[in-house]
Amino acid sequence: MNLTVRVTGVRLIGDTSLKGVHDTMAFTLAPDGDEVELSNGARFSQFVESKKIRASMTVHERSETEDKPVGVLQYVPPYDLSNQVDKDGGAFAFTVRIPSVGFNRIWNLILRDKLPSTFTFRFDGMTYGYSPDGDEKLWEVTGTGNDLLIINSVGWGYETTRKRDSEDDL
Repeated sequence: MNLTVRVTGVRLIGDTSLKGVHDTMAFTLAPDGDEVELSNGARFSQFVESKKIRASMTVHERSETEDKPVGVLQYVPPYDLSNQVDKDGGAFAFTVRIPSVGFNRIWNLILRDKLPSTFTFRFDGMTYGYSPDGDEKLWEVTGTGNDLLIINSVGWGYETTRKRDSEDDL
């Protein structure tokens, strides 16, 4: 199953003055047509709702010989330490590792004010909802913080006019 998200901000974390030395890229994300409804009633969607899910992604460089999954999607449930009330829909935390060539390409384009517009993830573990066009997905979660999906692949796209606003968009 695929899930496409729109990039709303980015922060580069690393020493940009040293050629070839990159640590991570951190993106804030929003829905891009796809909706995900969790079994606890929270939704990741384009509509403003009381239980809207926030989303972010950390991208690390992946070595060519690394034998691990491309990444994971974790659902982080909401909590309020004072009375443990469900304050919002929690958060999606995407963590991905992409090969050096792709990582360097994205990093260098961001330095030239060209921000990716979307990321598309392929993974198993969600089912299709009742939407006729298949843009609604359902994810059974426990809400314990241990809800993970393995990301099998990740792709990214660019709009020709997309630019980042500043180094600290996050």
